[in-house]
Amino acid sequence: MKKIILSLIILVFTIPSISFAHRSGCHRWHSCPSDSGSYVCGDLGYPCKYPTYPKSGGILLPNTQTPPSVENDQSIKQQKILSLKKQISELTLKLQQLQNQLIELEK
Repeated sequence: MKKIILSLIILVFTIPSISFAHRSGCHRWHSCPSDSGSYVCGDLGYPCKYPTYPKSGGILLPNTQTPPSVENDQSIKQQKILSLKKQISELTLKLQQLQNQLIELEK
């Protein structure tokens, strides 16, 4: 009976800790080693927060970089959008100039 109670107590304390480990956001951002080997820690540009042990041997210590922020990502996206809009308007102007030249040549 004591063995059963002891086993239940161990299960109660180990199962939640296992399930919480997999709910961590670090797996979403690949900033911790994969449990299944499905990704490489840090491959999305976010620094690896935990030491990793590559198959080739040795140990890779965490990088001290800060992860890219969502605000920074939005700022970069806005800059790209503005750049593309500028290119479109420059190309539109060039197209109008070429059309005018064509009209002049056809006269």
